[in-house]
Amino acid sequence: MKKILYQIITMFFFVSSLFAQELISDTHFQNGLSVLAPEHPPTVQGIVQFDTTKTPIWTCGQWGSKSSLIDIEPTVMPNGWYNWENSEKKIYMGPESAEEYDIIFGVNSYNEYDGVYRQLGESWPHLLVEQRLSPPSNAGPGCPAMDELTKLDFHVEAKLENDSTIIQSGYDSNIHAGQFLIYFTVQNLNPNSPGYGSQYVWLGVQIYDDRNEHIPEYINHDDGTQSLIYSLAYDSVASKSTHTNEWVDFNVDLYPYAIKALEEAWQRGYLSASQDLADYRIGGMNMGWELPGMNIGEMKIRNLSLIASNKPTDVTGNTENEFGFNLLQNYPNPFNPSSKIGFNIPNSGEVKLNIYNVLGELVTELVNGYLEAGFHQYEFKGSNLTSGVYFYKLQTGEFSNIKKMVLIK
Repeated sequence: MKKILYQIITMFFFVSSLFAQELISDTHFQNGLSVLAPEHPPTVQGIVQFDTTKTPIWTCGQWGSKSSLIDIEPTVMPNGWYNWENSEKKIYMGPESAEEYDIIFGVNSYNEYDGVYRQLGESWPHLLVEQRLSPPSNAGPGCPAMDELTKLDFHVEAKLENDSTIIQSGYDSNIHAGQFLIYFTVQNLNPNSPGYGSQYVWLGVQIYDDRNEHIPEYINHDDGTQSLIYSLAYDSVASKSTHTNEWVDFNVDLYPYAIKALEEAWQRGYLSASQDLADYRIGGMNMGWELPGMNIGEMKIRNLSLIASNKPTDVTGNTENEFGFNLLQNYPNPFNPSSKIGFNIPNSGEVKLNIYNVLGELVTELVNGYLEAGFHQYEFKGSNLTSGVYFYKLQTGEFSNIKKMVLIK
């Protein structure tokens, strides 16, 4: 009995792993960074790395800075790590497991500004890393489309080593701050969609803001990209503040927030070319400092991860053509308040068509009985349900098939 149970558990995790994939490549920063010039347009100036046999996946943005990492001669530390540091910035990387962290981002925007606060409307310095997470030009497997996903499990650990906020005459907390942020783009990446490539919304995880230990949800227009920014409230991703100068774990399923970010964008008139979830994927990400104020600080980062999970369309492992029936995509998808589900069955017999929520709980039993061979269509009404992901399962004889639908109110 124990052996059978073990085999069932092993098979479950094996099958589950087929539908979960890490989207971020080089999560421990072992390949180095392709460094972009501080000026626009951002062209690659060169590479900083400790292992020249590897090809960088991350790029490093340093927009608005008066110096470049490329011009810094690195210091080689006894542990084999390399330190690129000048009076404005610092990047510290090295062989995995030699330190308790994977990378350090150090900044000194007091020196960037020469001790004079920026004025409203003026640009500010950045020190961040970024990579593509979906085609074109991504290193990893690419993110499935939003209508195929069930989860986007994000994890990172961060420790604010130090941060000194310079407050002197001219300081305005509304425009002067030190922030360490992570942003993902939820982007139209369907080449057949009229909004392909150009339309996206920013989905943010706020790691640190020197003005607030518990940063509220933030939704606003981004003047630089003419896109919508939707940033999660700090307390929805972490239980302890980075202001404690201790290691903080950030854990969150980003998928429902990505859906909410798209909803907000559509309601506010953004992403007008398409409101089809099948067109949108996580396109890319960036992580690092933005410094509209004068700050001197260091942030340590480790164990970065973004795992995408999607449901198999056929729980038997067979293809639709092999067992003779086709479960059609519900239409419309996403839907509100109702959607039609149609399917063909090759032989008359007992059929079940059930709707489940993301917890696997039965929501509605649409069909449970004998049906003649041929095409059938049923309406699923979501008037009394909350926005979110639901699954519909068709079962006839020994075969079954599962697909996903999204209710957006």
